[in-house]
Amino acid sequence: MKIRKILALLCVGSLLMACSVEEESKKDNTPVVSVEKSKKEDDSAKEQVKNVEDSKTYKIELDNGENDFTEVVKSANSLEYALASFVFDLDDNGKEEALVLEGTSDEGEESYLTAYRIWFVNEDKDIQSLEELTNPGPLELSSTQEIGTFSDEKCISINGQIGIDGWGCVYYLKDGKLVNAAPDTWPKGNKYFSENGLQWTVEFYGMSIEPEEGKELIDSLATGHCYIPYDLYWGDGTFNLYKASEISKEKASEYEGLNIAEIEDGAVAVQYILRDNNELDVNRVTFDGDFYSFEAMIYDISNDGKTCKLRNTVEGYFAVDVTDYDAWDFLHKDEAN
Repeated sequence: MKIRKILALLCVGSLLMACSVEEESKKDNTPVVSVEKSKKEDDSAKEQVKNVEDSKTYKIELDNGENDFTEVVKSANSLEYALASFVFDLDDNGKEEALVLEGTSDEGEESYLTAYRIWFVNEDKDIQSLEELTNPGPLELSSTQEIGTFSDEKCISINGQIGIDGWGCVYYLKDGKLVNAAPDTWPKGNKYFSENGLQWTVEFYGMSIEPEEGKELIDSLATGHCYIPYDLYWGDGTFNLYKASEISKEKASEYEGLNIAEIEDGAVAVQYILRDNNELDVNRVTFDGDFYSFEAMIYDISNDGKTCKLRNTVEGYFAVDVTDYDAWDFLHKDEAN
């Protein structure tokens, strides 16, 4: 009997304590939450803030409506198609600029636009024609493009396709005009911001070459659309290609993880290219009696320079210098000799 009374008193006491806590909570409007839940929410909020702070890029969306920027372009040009715009503040001064595009989109495909002409309109409503984006033909592009920040400089990348070729340019704002932020590149090939800078996909035909008697390989029939990735870093106010040099097989063999015997086996030519960003590109060529086939392996070299690891393999071949893509001696092989 005494035990039952004690248990009853304990239950009543617990109930009174719970009510007391709830009443105190009501008085100061503080919700009753578990410490564990509160900590999880706090950690989540901190992680979200960290992600925002660490982010270098963000997306901009196409606006199909009319605005001050489209009105300026409309008043200064004879138009055949509708106008749309990307509006942004590239110099972070609180005043907006815009890219204005004249083009069309298929019904139900509003996420893509075929742009026939593109202009930049600055905060003072001055107009700059960006003919390089639509020459030699209209640019098919997504309604989402990208802005990135590098050393406090904001850059905008515009990417799309002209025919079957990727096409893109990267700009920064200077004295009210857009300036090419990647002078080492040309418009052909998409250019997307990466963790450390920019990646440019160089495009050409070169997966295979059919040799022709009396001609060097570089002048023979090449087929297969290649997409070869080149990394660029931000320095001195622009994106720059990493310097590179061809190295010997003996030098390449010093990297642990590179199977030289396997690479050379069955190959008629191999080229090793070392880049300043600790990237080793290996061009490998095979011949089946009719066609020379090209593939390139991309290796990442460790910070201590001792080991390397295969990152990717692509069809085609790298160049030491993209401005002299034909420099590889093998490409000047004469089938008559």
